[in-house]
Amino acid sequence: MKTYNILCGLSAVSLAACGGGADPILGNIVPPGPPAFDAYLVEAEALAQRSDGLPGTMVFPAEDNVTMTGLMFLAEDFDTSPDGYIGDFEATVNFATGNMSGSATDFYYAVEASETTFVGPAEARAGTITLQSAPILPGLNAFNLAGTLQVSTSGSAVSVLGSGTGGFVGVNGDVFALDGSVNTAGFAEVFEVGILAER
Repeated sequence: MKTYNILCGLSAVSLAACGGGADPILGNIVPPGPPAFDAYLVEAEALAQRSDGLPGTMVFPAEDNVTMTGLMFLAEDFDTSPDGYIGDFEATVNFATGNMSGSATDFYYAVEASETTFVGPAEARAGTITLQSAPILPGLNAFNLAGTLQVSTSGSAVSVLGSGTGGFVGVNGDVFALDGSVNTAGFAEVFEVGILAER
């Protein structure tokens, strides 16, 4: 999805799947509705701008129970797929203890008609995808992804399972970014996954 590629282009984390050179302007995209999805687009641009130019976090702050909020993106291919999913992401980061857990809910499925327009309004989709870390350190860390996602309009949510690599930017671990993938049970689909969240 172009929306995610814009974030990749602006994010200072720029993980492996985020190819540079994305258009840094989200403002020319015509919001398709409903209002909750349109709010995701506004949040996406704010997250991208917040992370732009921040250095990698070199030393974690001596804090626990830090709340980070943002968005999770899924698509079969962020470079070529016109459709994808965006969900509301929230996590608790224990910088001092060295672990992180979170989840994404309230997903919407949207299809891009062009670089600035969508095919009709976005559709609400059921699902919850959780994120769990092994011990985290400054730099890149491994994360497990698991949960469910409704991948068809009339069907129920299916199981998804995967993993990702993520890290923090900003002096105090201000922004978190992850790149990964999940497999869908029974549908034999693989989705790329991206997360951007801020404290």
